[in-house]
Amino acid sequence: MIQKDYIMRMIEQMGKILAKVLLNKEEGKQEEAIKEIDNSFGDLVGIDLMLLKTLPIENVIALFGISKDKYTGSMKCLITAKLLKEKSQLYKSVAWEESIENNHRALGLYLYGILNIGYTEIDLTDYID
Repeated sequence: MIQKDYIMRMIEQMGKILAKVLLNKEEGKQEEAIKEIDNSFGDLVGIDLMLLKTLPIENVIALFGISKDKYTGSMKCLITAKLLKEKSQLYKSVAWEESIENNHRALGLYLYGILNIGYTEIDLTDYID
């Protein structure tokens, strides 16, 4: 029950962050949207942005604790991947290489998250697509 509450709070926080990002995006404030995403990693999934950018995906996943708690670690992978995907979209027109790098990391995290999550009450259809 505690684990489920924790996961639901993470998802709720991610929703709030994405709402701010999308609002900034609609208002043409790309830099603010990117800053919102960058600042959210530490609070939301407990990993510093520089570690996320420099460590190999396998090490990032290990930091998420996927070997100890597959469900929570997998959700952290999926949430981080979603944020990276949004960041990639923001960089698409201004920094193509950064966009590709974020997409690549997001794909790796999506795959690890989906393959290790096991049973969940959360609909993963959008993530799988």
